[in-house]
Amino acid sequence: MDPESLGLLRLLDQDEISQLMEYIKSNGIETSVTNAATKNLHETLKEIIKGVKIYECKIPNYFVRIRDACSTSKASYGTMAGLISSSSIGSTNNSKCF
Repeated sequence: MDPESLGLLRLLDQDEISQLMEYIKSNGIETSVTNAATKNLHETLKEIIKGVKIYECKIPNYFVRIRDACSTSKASYGTMAGLISSSSIGSTNNSKCF
């Protein structure tokens, strides 16, 4: 596609950025941790995309890609995470029963 057929190249406006933030949600489990993580993601994403220029016709696809990237990057509920689980990777149980 040539640039002229794509239409106007512009920055996202505040309403569009707010709309994108509505797409980015926690995975359905509401805790103080997931709420804080979602808030941090919103703040970081707002800072990153405020300087991005994009063709108008590509905005919906851009939003879908961002939403999908955020959704697939989260650990699923119940996944072991944290200091104890990460230090246990590769360890074996060396205790013997007599």
